[in-house]
Amino acid sequence: MALRTFTDMAGVEWQVWDVQPEATYGGMTRSDLQGGWLVFQSQMEKRRLCPIPPEWESCPPERLYLLSRVAPSVHSRAA
Repeated sequence: MALRTFTDMAGVEWQVWDVQPEATYGGMTRSDLQGGWLVFQSQMEKRRLCPIPPEWESCPPERLYLLSRVAPSVHSRAA
């Protein structure tokens, strides 16, 4: 799993990492998530983007910012 950090245009710091469901969830994953996804997380928000864009690990921060803008927000599940 790669981990990247970037700061958006509003000065918010984001962490980005990939999730591979077969390693994490034992194959019990929705079909649209089977290829994995990127998680974008700031102190205030979490977003998920699937499928994982090629070469995201080496793209410039500006590209990560654009990817974060198209990633839908996700809400934490209640315990």
